[in-house]
Amino acid sequence: MGFKKDKIIKIVKERLKREYDVPYHSDDTPSYPEQSILMLAYHLNGKDPLEIAKMYRSLWSKDKVELQKRDISNAKLSYCKLKDGKVTEIKVDGQAYPINKVYFLLMQTLWEQVKSAKEKDKTESSSTRCSIS
Repeated sequence: MGFKKDKIIKIVKERLKREYDVPYHSDDTPSYPEQSILMLAYHLNGKDPLEIAKMYRSLWSKDKVELQKRDISNAKLSYCKLKDGKVTEIKVDGQAYPINKVYFLLMQTLWEQVKSAKEKDKTESSSTRCSIS
């Protein structure tokens, strides 16, 4: 495909900083998996999201459980805002944004990039056919 994850993250961050039309969501926040929320928060803040995956994998190791629980808790407090134990906002470069808005803009950006890449592929393949014949 003709897009890279860093480009998508850059677009999402730009859109978050602007007033961007996001469909209204009620106060009810969908329950996104905590690990994916933290991985996305790490991505948006320029950190390696695989660090989060490693923390969760280490929970299986009996001797590292408490250490990893503390690290995960610290990551949540650093990159998320919580309400009743659930993540309601993701902090990006120090600014907190509603999780629904972050996920909406991420999905919209991904969809646009995939659509653009498909259109580009069609154009390139049709121009290749024309030049061959």
